[in-house]
Amino acid sequence: MTRTIAVAAAVVFALLAARALAATPIEPDSSATGVPVVIKSAQQIDFTSKINGRSYRLFIAGPPLLPPSGGYPVLYVLDGNAHFGTAVETARLQSYSPGVAPAVVVAIGYPTDDRLDIEKRRAFDLTLPAAKDVGALLPGMTPADFGGLDAFLEVLENEIKPRAAFLYKVDPAQAALFGHSFGGMAVLHALFKRPGAFRTFIASSPTIYWADRVLLSEEPQFVRRVEQGSVAPRILITVGGEESTPWKSLPSANPFTLDQVNSIIRSLRMVEEACAMAERLAAVDGPPAYEAVGVVFAGEGHLSQPPAAISRAVRFAFGER
Repeated sequence: MTRTIAVAAAVVFALLAARALAATPIEPDSSATGVPVVIKSAQQIDFTSKINGRSYRLFIAGPPLLPPSGGYPVLYVLDGNAHFGTAVETARLQSYSPGVAPAVVVAIGYPTDDRLDIEKRRAFDLTLPAAKDVGALLPGMTPADFGGLDAFLEVLENEIKPRAAFLYKVDPAQAALFGHSFGGMAVLHALFKRPGAFRTFIASSPTIYWADRVLLSEEPQFVRRVEQGSVAPRILITVGGEESTPWKSLPSANPFTLDQVNSIIRSLRMVEEACAMAERLAAVDGPPAYEAVGVVFAGEGHLSQPPAAISRAVRFAFGER
């Protein structure tokens, strides 16, 4: 596996997905009439951050119930343009199950419907600094197009959380953070560097391989803090069971051969890396409140795993222990 192909691995699945989503849509029948679909009790807020100067769209929905005395639990969801609807309906349906608390959902996305634009924005906000040769296989993209994660976490803490608290009575002690793919890496970085920012951290298919697996260098210091008893977060790491399985064919309009893609898949070790990290974190001897769990969803791939991960995330974060 050459370093160039390893760099391409960081974005190949995102690019393929974005191109599929950006395909020319089917126009509806001009004779048909209708109205936009609306998610009940949901709203969106657009704002430009004073911290990093970038624009965001918050998708927010709360339960149709009075909050408990301490406030609602709250689930913060990265890649909000993609995952808000799934997260809201999952949280609402599961709140009717025994022992699952109704929760506010705050999804962080971008004020655009252009999928390629969204992919570029998330590639910056949800990543640590990229390798210097990233442009070799991604024409038009340079290291400057990545690496905004630490500033984004500041935005989340100091500009997004206060907006959620203004709209709903929320319980900061019952806040959870969910992210998939690049978002899963962002969740793990937040866990290792800011373990007190959320009660629960859910990393779905995290891109542990990014930037020569820099996340692995952050893990030991976090483990020491848990062993010392200074932090005790709850952690869920999920991955699709098929994420390390070679593809048999390629989607249309992609820049890679099947052999290249399968070489990338083998190098990523998505299932192996996620399981190994979950096992290491689960083995840490921490305070009673500390917990780490790993889940492999059999039969699911990288792009089909998020709904299952969100379902498990809601129960893990807000269900009875």
